[in-house]
Amino acid sequence: MNECLHDTFILNDKIKRRKDFNEAHLNTGKSFYEVLRYIDGYCLFLEDHLERITNSIRLFNIDYSIDYRSITESLSKLILNNRVKRGNVKLVISFNESLKNKPNILAYFTKYKYPGITQYEHGINVSLLSLERKMPNAKFVNNYVITAVKSELLGKGFYEILLVDKEGYITEGSKSNVFFLKDNEICTPPINKVLPGITRKYVLQICNKLNIRLIEKDVSINNLINYDSVFLSGTSAKILPVKGINDVFFKVNNKLLKQIIESYENIIIEYISKRKKNKIEIINSCLSTI
Repeated sequence: MNECLHDTFILNDKIKRRKDFNEAHLNTGKSFYEVLRYIDGYCLFLEDHLERITNSIRLFNIDYSIDYRSITESLSKLILNNRVKRGNVKLVISFNESLKNKPNILAYFTKYKYPGITQYEHGINVSLLSLERKMPNAKFVNNYVITAVKSELLGKGFYEILLVDKEGYITEGSKSNVFFLKDNEICTPPINKVLPGITRKYVLQICNKLNIRLIEKDVSINNLINYDSVFLSGTSAKILPVKGINDVFFKVNNKLLKQIIESYENIIIEYISKRKKNKIEIINSCLSTI
């Protein structure tokens, strides 16, 4: 099934028609990727995503330096050739032996599933899956994990799956990070066991700004009943309350959680406003030279 949406995609800075999209670009050799949320002409937290994909490549000891300007221009070209107001953009950098250190660089609008208003208000249900990701700090195409998660989600009505390691500790969601609230304290699994999520990064900043105590520690599936509330963070999820993990249920109406949700929405607004301001300044600068 073609996961590329809309009319065109970008391959190595060239515009291609959607009918020519080849899934082999994602499954050949080692592929690193980022999924960016696109809102009204801007890829949210682009700088953070480019930094993370750079770090992922480094973790595999691949001798390659990303040309940030070239990738940014490719993303701009993708946006200009597909007239959409929102969605998710996927950036893939794929290496194989024949390409050596000159990878395929792919950018396209991909399928997404944003939570609805009801899910944000009443929370979502998630399930548990005994599965550990190798090299959790790197974001790369792992078909084994993808297949296992799809199989677990299929027809079961869960929005997300939380992965559990062999010791019975929850690590992360398949596409999100997870946080647990108890009284005035928030905890989240240690960074060495999870993908360093972009939204996770901003949650940590919010907690620091609001003087909310946040600690990184292992959370056992046997201790879930000890927590008041749970939420996910992610590109598509943003900050999403969890109503239940299997048969353990949590409070969705939590004061700290509401503060974090509001603060994160403000960060998004500020990011886009700053980019718009910078764009106007560049245009004015160009006009002044005419």
